[in-house]
Amino acid sequence: MFGFGLGEILLVALIALVLYGDKDLPKHLKTGLEWVRKFKALSFQAQRSLWNVQREITQNLLDDEPISLQVPANTEAVKVPTPEEIITKEVTLQTEEISSIAQTEEVKITTT
Repeated sequence: MFGFGLGEILLVALIALVLYGDKDLPKHLKTGLEWVRKFKALSFQAQRSLWNVQREITQNLLDDEPISLQVPANTEAVKVPTPEEIITKEVTLQTEEISSIAQTEEVKITTT
């Protein structure tokens, strides 16, 4: 199901038995199974909602008139950054953030 083999499941069961004991284990298993059922129900509701939204969008697109893709003549071109520019900007921002944290930590060290 989640990539667990029989060995992992047995290990988890053994740890649960040691942690909770044979008297409390059934109660904890019942609680865990209730959580799994609730999670499955919520995930199914979310999936169904997404399907409904997708169906509505598709229906609206099919019902509407075709969208005009013409760009007005007076519109300026938008420059889309290249992946290298995005990475360079992100590295610069991260470097600045690390530098500011380092300076803050140095101030804290000298004042204490």
